[in-house]
This record gives sequence, C-alpha cells and structure tokens, in this order.
Amino acid sequence: MHQWNPGVLTSAELAELGGTEYSEAPTQLRHPEQLNKEDRQILRVLERDGRCSYEELARLTGLSVQTTQRRVEKMRRDGTLFIRAVFEPALLGLPVEVLLWVKVPFPELDLVETEILSSSAVRYCAVLAGDFQLVVNAVFPSRAALYAYLKSSDWAVQAHSIEPALVVDALKRSGTLALSFGEELQE
Repeated sequence: MHQWNPGVLTSAELAELGGTEYSEAPTQLRHPEQLNKEDRQILRVLERDGRCSYEELARLTGLSVQTTQRRVEKMRRDGTLFIRAVFEPALLGLPVEVLLWVKVPFPELDLVETEILSSSAVRYCAVLAGDFQLVVNAVFPSRAALYAYLKSSDWAVQAHSIEPALVVDALKRSGTLALSFGEELQE
C-alpha cells in the first residue's frame, strides 16, 4: 500500500502528529456491529465533520471531553478510525497534476511499479488491464519538473510508451466533491 507523502513535513512535525503510527491506512477495519454505542455516536459526528475538536465532539455526542478523546484514540490505534486529509496539491506548491498512462512489458511490471512509487511526486499508481498496464497520478511544482522527472526516471526507459494527460481540475478527491465544482454548478 502506498500512502502519499509529499515530503513537506519535517521529522519533528511528523513526530508531533503521532509519527508513522497513524500514517498507514489499516488493511482491515472492524465491523460496525463490534462498536459500542459511544463509538458509533463519535463516528456519526466525524462522518459529518471530521474536523471537530474534542470539545465539539463531546458536546454533540453528550460524552465528556476525556471520554471522547480516549475513544477516538482507541479507535485510531485499533484501526476502526483512520483520519486522512483531502486537499488540493496546489496548496502545497504542486500545481501541475498529471495522469501518466504507462505501457510496460508484464515481466517488468512489478519493478517499474516499485520504482514509480518511490517518488514523492507520485500520489498513487494502479495496475490496469487493457492497452496500458499502469496509471500514475503525480504532482509537480512546474511543467519543467514534470519533464525532468520523465526524462531522468530509470523506470521510463523500461516503458514502451508513456501518455501524459494534464489534470485541469479535479472534481472529486477521495470521494469528496470539490468545493469549486459545487460552486460552479450554482452559478
């Protein structure tokens, strides 16, 4: 599993946020029927607004702040609750987003995929069936940086072809409708 790390936080900042303990998405989540009443209340509120403070979460669930904090931390530790940020890469100084459609010989597929995922520019890479074997979503500070990446990547030599498609605007990120998209519809 690849969790995108654009490399903008220092080691000290990562440690302050809990280190790598919470940086990997869990591979198995508990079933909702295994959750107690308090956990379900907390999750319902967080589904509506994942940015709630512990104080707000306590007020909305009727639990104490200490109980709320303890329950959230327990759910995070046991993999019931995974918190992730959904944001535009341009806010991190990475305004050039591209989808790379890659044709690569099947014997080289795992090696190429591993090399692709080693770059902090790569948000995700997926294996496909069809004309292209991989689709890669990557972000860069400029078109020149994208060009340099493609020209200097060892994996690019092993690819039969690479078809880049610049992303003009993302309408959804991680299942969340972009605010700009909803605003455009209302105009």
